[in-house]
Amino acid sequence: MSREDLRAMEAELNASIMASYGPPKKYKPGSNHASKIGHPCAFYLWARRALWQEIPSVDEVVRAIFGLGNEHEKAVSARLLQEGWNVTKAQASFHDEELDIGAKMDFELSHDAKPLWKVPVPTEFKSASDTYFGSINSFDDLFLSSIRWVRLWPTQALFYGHLDEKDHELVALLMRNKTTGVPKTLITEVVEHGEHIEEVEHKLRVVNECLAAEVEAPCIEYDPMWCKDCEAKHVCPAMRSVKIEPGHHILESSGRIDSVADLYLSTKEDAKANKDAWADLKETVKGLGAWDGKPNTDTVLIGKRYRYTAHRTAKRTTLEVDRV
Repeated sequence: MSREDLRAMEAELNASIMASYGPPKKYKPGSNHASKIGHPCAFYLWARRALWQEIPSVDEVVRAIFGLGNEHEKAVSARLLQEGWNVTKAQASFHDEELDIGAKMDFELSHDAKPLWKVPVPTEFKSASDTYFGSINSFDDLFLSSIRWVRLWPTQALFYGHLDEKDHELVALLMRNKTTGVPKTLITEVVEHGEHIEEVEHKLRVVNECLAAEVEAPCIEYDPMWCKDCEAKHVCPAMRSVKIEPGHHILESSGRIDSVADLYLSTKEDAKANKDAWADLKETVKGLGAWDGKPNTDTVLIGKRYRYTAHRTAKRTTLEVDRV
């Protein structure tokens, strides 16, 4: 058999597995989906519904990741049943009329022989990469994660408990390491996150009002965590003023980056705090494209109050911050 035949056989097998995850899906969302409401930008949530045809479908790699996650969830559910757990409301759909939130809960968990688990706990399941699995040990870690999609998880889990007709006191997020199969459960009291829940509810009311009035919802100021790779950035008005090519650029929306610079300049007396603030500032400036210049060039970003100059050489990039 020829080498070409062997490669063709490999390609056919790979293609068949990828095809099993299904074709790209394009549909108009009928509500604000719980998996997305943790996103801080009202414009993004609005665009997913009002401009849904402009939002690209997920590619085949993401579809494969989703497929793998579903396989992990089914495997964990089977093991829980084997160990005597009550796995109820699996994939139960619900809709909150007031906030127009739609969702499918992964499941509720309880156990007749475990007193602490007598009352069912709404549980969101996530398969997690080994690269960040070890760094997440609480809901606070989820909210502060450097991984964009991980920051969406706690809000999704909280609203499953908050919106259920039973008004649950607890919610759980159950992760499983994709590499090792090791689980990690995070449980929190819903009441501890009341302020965050109120903020999300206010944001959703803004989104819903803008949808009804057929006007654009407001967008956040440029934040590399959410904006740099946003699937709606090509239709976002804020992104029109953000230029990430090398050179001198005026940042029309610079409140966030200037506030990070304020924090850095105000922490000079505290070495540790100053170091952390400096790291945040560098990451923010990097996200705006200041690290994208060619060697032996400068990239200058000019905000409302500060000028950020990134000096790039073949070996390193340094940063200077000056008042405008």
